[in-house]
Amino acid sequence: MRNTAHRGGGTAVGSPALAALSALALVVACACAGTLALATRGDGTTAAPLPPSGGADTTRTTTSTAGARRTTTESTSDTPTSATALPPDFEVVTGANGMTTAIPVGATLNTRADGTATDATTPDAPDRVLRFGGALQEPGDILTVHRAYAQQVAAQTADYREVELRETTYHGVPAVLWEYENTTSRGPRHSRSVYWRLNGVEYFLIASSTPSTWAETAAAFTVMVDNSTP
Repeated sequence: MRNTAHRGGGTAVGSPALAALSALALVVACACAGTLALATRGDGTTAAPLPPSGGADTTRTTTSTAGARRTTTESTSDTPTSATALPPDFEVVTGANGMTTAIPVGATLNTRADGTATDATTPDAPDRVLRFGGALQEPGDILTVHRAYAQQVAAQTADYREVELRETTYHGVPAVLWEYENTTSRGPRHSRSVYWRLNGVEYFLIASSTPSTWAETAAAFTVMVDNSTP
């Protein structure tokens, strides 16, 4: 495990911290709502970008795949603070590289063909995308890597407005919080994400929706963060 000290003056991300960040309407999303997140192959070369959330891509719709599956166990978390109780309308799922998180009960899971990322969508919130997964981390400092992502997003989508992009810690390891708004082919989007690295894997949680439904989406993101491992 890497050094747990904060870098760049960030605060640790636990339930209390995220509750405060919700008030700031964080918008982070590498590969959410028309944005791109690069996955790295084992040889260090860059794989194809993650497709825009909710858009056409090379994924398959499923409720149980090698990349994501529902579990029957209670969620656990090794966050510095105690995880909150799992709401009754959420369930635990297992994603890429053994990560777990919580999503709304009955959500449709759409997993990338390479198994690195899964989108969860529900009929009651068709504009909301909850993404989770993990892939081999790219070379370089985590914040520097995501600043490069942000530059790509700003160049490839309209009306990009960065709310926050900073380094922090999550589960005691280096992490990045990224929040922004932009306009894609689907219209205005509001996104938030957290990325953290452990044992050579970069895990991520991403939430994106229209600005008008962001309050509900932010609440779902908080549940994901409060109930994720590793």
